[in-house]
Amino acid sequence: ENLAPKFELTEQSGKRCLMASGEGNEHCLGILSTTIHLELGKTYYFRVIFHMSEGLNPHRNLLFHFFLENELNGIFEFRRVPNGCVEGSARIFLPGDGDGEAEIRIVFRHAGSKKVWIRSISLTECPPVPSRWVRVGCMRGKPDLDRCAAALDLAGEAGCDLFLLPEYMRGKYY
Repeated sequence: ENLAPKFELTEQSGKRCLMASGEGNEHCLGILSTTIHLELGKTYYFRVIFHMSEGLNPHRNLLFHFFLENELNGIFEFRRVPNGCVEGSARIFLPGDGDGEAEIRIVFRHAGSKKVWIRSISLTECPPVPSRWVRVGCMRGKPDLDRCAAALDLAGEAGCDLFLLPEYMRGKYY
């Protein structure tokens, strides 16, 4: 309880939202969660819109997790939208068949006196991400920074999606 941030329903710009505040505690840590029922074998669009105090970083201070049995997923990409808010989203495929239960968690931590106002959080069924070929490149031989830099440049020009460097690649030394 000593580390718990303050969570409360409030209004911001005339809209109802969930506010989380660190209450001055740099070490605050709090989690809100809910369990939802959904259909397995489908793809869902997980989306959140929020406004935050200056200096908050959603990757450090505000996490949106999605748990299904032993799988953890969540929103890890964020962008600013025109109204001063931040939007985060992810497509999540749920393996299996039939009905399932997942847990959605909002984690607020290490915020000090900063605040966040969560305006919307949703999970909606969407079309699956289309499969595509991936171009993979690799090199072998002695790991040398100059050779690796040249190989990476060539791979980038060729549209490589994933490039594998030699084992023990640590620069000029093994």
